Amino acid sequence: MVDPAAAAKGKKDDDNASAIAEKLLQGWTMLAEYCPVEGCQTPLMRSREGKRFCVAHDMFVMSPEEAAAMKRDGKGVAGIEASSPTHAAPAPRPAERIDFYRQLKDGSSPSTIPEPVVADAAPTPPTTTTTALPSTATDACDARVNVDAVARATMDTVARKMSDARALLAVSASLSESHELLAFIEMCASTIKTLRETPPSRG
Repeated sequence: MVDPAAAAKGKKDDDNASAIAEKLLQGWTMLAEYCPVEGCQTPLMRSREGKRFCVAHDMFVMSPEEAAAMKRDGKGVAGIEASSPTHAAPAPRPAERIDFYRQLKDGSSPSTIPEPVVADAAPTPPTTTTTALPSTATDACDARVNVDAVARATMDTVARKMSDARALLAVSASLSESHELLAFIEMCASTIKTLRETPPSRG
């Protein structure tokens, strides 16, 4: 019998890997850092604007430098809470991008390749900061192992997307559609190459 908790964790890991793959295709970078929220060991992503983001919580988090700047300015956590909403604004998730991946999954030809999304304004960072690190060596080791596991899962996800696009390219009769599919395949290949060249975490 399948353990419900293990099944739920596996699904969440797959969802996180898919979200990371999507961010990588948007030009974001996966960092060798993980979410500071207690119990979350998801690798952080860095947006094109340099903001850190956790795909598991769908929110931006403060960097150590930003936290230090807050302390120097005398604002502290209380100041952040007074000026920030309770929940951080989620990263943009346009319907056309979601629809594009759904079309790939269903095996139909997407009408266009979605452009990378750049937020109009950087969301207000939540009160959580990346200065809160695990207190034990075991937690830190588990997090580093998790970063490697998510990186591998992300490569698998991107590879599947690239294979789906290749299958669509093989039957496409449209030059414009073929051009878009080739561009998407090139992005996937570049992302996989970047992930393979990332040095493994060391304990």
